[in-house]
Amino acid sequence: MAVPAGPTEVSYVGNGVTTVFAVPFLVIQATDLAVYMNGARLISGYTQSGVGNPTSTVTFSVAPPNLSTILLQLDVPFERLNDYQENGDFLANTVNRDFDRIWQALKQLLRYAGRALTLGQFDIDGQGWYRAKGNGIRDLNDPVQDQDAATKRSVERYVAEVIQTGQGPMNNAANVTYIDGDYTVLDVQRGVLAQYSSIAKLTFKAGLHDQAQALLRGYYADTPGHGGGEFYWDALSTETPNPGTIFAVSGVTTGRWKRKHSDVVDVADFGGRRDASMHVALQAAADWCRATGAKLVGNGPYQIGAFTVNLRKIRVDLSGAYIACADGATIILGNRSNTAEAPAQELGVVRVPTPGNAQVTSVPTVKVIGSKGQRITIASTNWLQVWASVSSVEDASSAYSTYNLGDIARIDLVADPAYPTGIQWINENTFNIKRIYNAFVIKSDFYSHNHNIINTGTFEEGAVISVERGDNNQFLCQRFEGSSPIVVNMGASTWDNVVEKTWHGNQQSAYDPVDRAVARFDNGEGNMILRNTDYKMKHSEVLTVNSRTCRSYSRANSNTTSLRGVYVSAHGLDNFEITQSFQVLGDTGKIPVRVNDGFQAILDGTKMRCRWMIYDVNGKEMTAVVDVNLARMDGGTAPAGGNVYTQGSGVPESFFIVRGATIGYVRCQVYGNGATGLGQLFKHFAVIAVTQHANADGPQRTNCMSHRKPAAAAKPTVGWAEPGDTVQSTSAAGTEWLCTFSLSTALATTMSAGSTSISTVSNTGTAVGDVVGIQQNTGSWHWTTLASLGVLSVAIPSAADAGNPVVYVRWV
Repeated sequence: MAVPAGPTEVSYVGNGVTTVFAVPFLVIQATDLAVYMNGARLISGYTQSGVGNPTSTVTFSVAPPNLSTILLQLDVPFERLNDYQENGDFLANTVNRDFDRIWQALKQLLRYAGRALTLGQFDIDGQGWYRAKGNGIRDLNDPVQDQDAATKRSVERYVAEVIQTGQGPMNNAANVTYIDGDYTVLDVQRGVLAQYSSIAKLTFKAGLHDQAQALLRGYYADTPGHGGGEFYWDALSTETPNPGTIFAVSGVTTGRWKRKHSDVVDVADFGGRRDASMHVALQAAADWCRATGAKLVGNGPYQIGAFTVNLRKIRVDLSGAYIACADGATIILGNRSNTAEAPAQELGVVRVPTPGNAQVTSVPTVKVIGSKGQRITIASTNWLQVWASVSSVEDASSAYSTYNLGDIARIDLVADPAYPTGIQWINENTFNIKRIYNAFVIKSDFYSHNHNIINTGTFEEGAVISVERGDNNQFLCQRFEGSSPIVVNMGASTWDNVVEKTWHGNQQSAYDPVDRAVARFDNGEGNMILRNTDYKMKHSEVLTVNSRTCRSYSRANSNTTSLRGVYVSAHGLDNFEITQSFQVLGDTGKIPVRVNDGFQAILDGTKMRCRWMIYDVNGKEMTAVVDVNLARMDGGTAPAGGNVYTQGSGVPESFFIVRGATIGYVRCQVYGNGATGLGQLFKHFAVIAVTQHANADGPQRTNCMSHRKPAAAAKPTVGWAEPGDTVQSTSAAGTEWLCTFSLSTALATTMSAGSTSISTVSNTGTAVGDVVGIQQNTGSWHWTTLASLGVLSVAIPSAADAGNPVVYVRWV
C-alpha cells in the first residue's frame, strides 16, 4: 500500500482519566511502535489495536497520571526479515509490506535528520554555520585547540583567571603592584581575597599562588553563614583531604586549600546540615579534633538519626545544641581511664523527641566511658549511662569526675556484664542533678561502685533509686516529688549508702519519723534512708508500750536462771485491750522543750486520743492560755483559758509542735476514745519526741531529756516537781532550791469555798511548810502551804469535790 508523508511521532499530556490515545500514522507491526511515559519507555501496561491500518490506538490499563507526558513514536528496526526464494511466490501484499517497512524506516531517518545539527541550505562547507534551531548543545568537551567550541566551564575558568591576574584587555591591574608584609612585590589582583559561595566552588580552582587567601561564604550555596570561613592555599601540600579543614582541587595533585583557625571547628565546617542527619559530619569533625587536639563546637538544631557518634578524648562545647535522635542513637563521651588528663565536655539537649520527659530509649542516648577527673555537662537527655569495662585499659573505670546535669530521664552506673569478675569501677564521682524522671541505677556483677555523690536532684513522681551493688554512695538533698512514692531499692550487696530526702508536704511531716513518700526495699546492711531534718532533729521515744515475745538481755551467762544482771525485759503479751471509756494508756510526765520541738503519738489502732499539756519554764501550769498559736496540733482543739490541747476524735496518730517561747515543758497523756474505743486491741503505742540538736534558743543538746534548770527570784510556791529537780536563784548567785519530796494524791472529802481544812487520800511523808496544790471545780489550781498537818495556810477560794487532784511539793 502507499506510504503517505506525515508524522512519525505524536505526544499527549495525561489527565488521569483518559486511557485511549490515537496513533495517527501507519504502524505495520506492533513492535514498530515505541511508547514512552515521562521519558521512560514502556514494555507493558498497554495494548495496541488497529495495527497495520493507516491509524491505530494505544489503550493503557491504568490512565496515565495527570500532567504526565506520553510519546508515541515510530521505531522500525533497521533489519530485513523477508527472503524471496527463486521461483517462489511474488505476492503483491508481501512485497508491498516489505517496501512499506523500508519507507517507514526512511521516514524515521528523516525525523532523526531533521533534529540534527545541519549547515544552512546555502552555506558553503568550511565557511557556514550549523543550525541548532534555538536548542542548546550539551556533552561538549572543554576546548583544547584554538578553534574548539567554548564550554560554560571553560569560560568561567578563563574569566576567573583574567580577574585574578588582571591580564587581558579589560584592565591594566597587572601593572599595579604593592609590597606585602614579607617584602614580596605582588600585583593588586594577587592580594585580593577571593570569595566562594560553596565548597564545590572552592575545590574547582587552585590558588593562584602559595598562601593565596579565600573567603568561603557557606559550606553549601543554599546555607550561607554555615560552614564558611577563611582559607589559604598551601601550594606544596599533599596531605590527605578531609571534609572540613583540608580540600584538594580536582585534577591538582600538589596543593591544598586549608581552613584557617582549625584549632576550633564547628560541626557545620564538616558539612553538617540542619535539615538532614549530620552524624557523618559530626563524626568527621570529632575525628579531626581527636587527631589534632582541636575543640569541637556547634549550636543546633541537629539531627543524627539512629547512629552512634564517638566524641571521646576531645574537647566538646555543644552546650547550645539541640540534637534530635531516633531511638538507637548514642553519643559517646569520656576520655581514657588510664590517664588523668580529661577534657571538659558539654552537651545541650540530646533527646528522642517523643512526648514525656520520662521517656527512656532502648539504648543510652549519652554514654560516658573512661572518664577520669572530667567535667561533663548535659542539659537534657533520655538516658545517661556511665560505663566501665575491662575489655580495654582505656575503658576499665570512670572516677573523680563531676557531672552537671539538667533534666535526665534515667541515669545508670553500669559495669560490663560480659566480664562478671572484672574490676570495673565507677567511684568517687559527683552528680549535680536538676531532675530525674525515671531512675538512677547503680549496677555491677562483681565490683562494688562506691563513694559517688548525687546532689540536689528532684526525683519526679514514681521514680526509682536502685543500688544493686555498691557502698557509701550518697544521694543528698533529694526532693521527692508527686503523690506516688519514690521507690528506693537497696540490693543484698549494698552497705552504708545514704538517701536523704528534703521535701516535706507540710510542717508536721518534718516531725514524722516515718517517711510516707518513700517505698523502701533494703536488703543490704547499714543503708540509711533519711530526711534532711534528721541532721538537726533527734527522734527519741519518751513513752512506749509494746507487746512482744518475752525476752531478756543480760550481762550474766546465758545458761543462768538468776535474774541478776538482767537490764531489759519484755513481757510476752500478744496484744492489749481498751476496757474502759477514755481509759488512760500512758502518761509521759513533763518534758522540757524549746521552740520547734515536736512530738508524735502513734497507736497501731484507730481509737486513740491525746491530751497535750503545756507548762511554763518553771514547770507551772499555764492556766490562762489565750494565745492559741503557742503550740500547734493536728485535728485538735486549742485550750480555752487552760493548758490542755485535746484531740477531738479517735485517730491512729497525733502531732504536737511547740511554737511559743514561753512554753518550758510539755506533757502528753494517751487515752482511749470513749465508748467507741471499748474492746479495741492494739499491740503498741509510743510517744516520740522530735527535738533539735541546736537552735537559736540555746546550745546543742543530744536528746529531749536534757533538763534545763528553771530560774526564780524566790523558792517556788506553785507547780509540780520531782525529787531531784532544782530551781536556780536569780537574786543570789550560786543559790538553788532542791525538791526533796513530792506526792500526787486526791481529796478524800469535799472542800467548801473558804475552807482551810484538807483531807487527802494519802498524806504519807507530808510536813509543815510543804507547798500544796488543789484543783478546784473551776479547773484552776489553788496554791498555798501547810500551816500544820491537815490545815492550809490560805483558805481555798472555790469549792473542790472529793477526788479532785492534790499535790504536795517540798523545797529546801
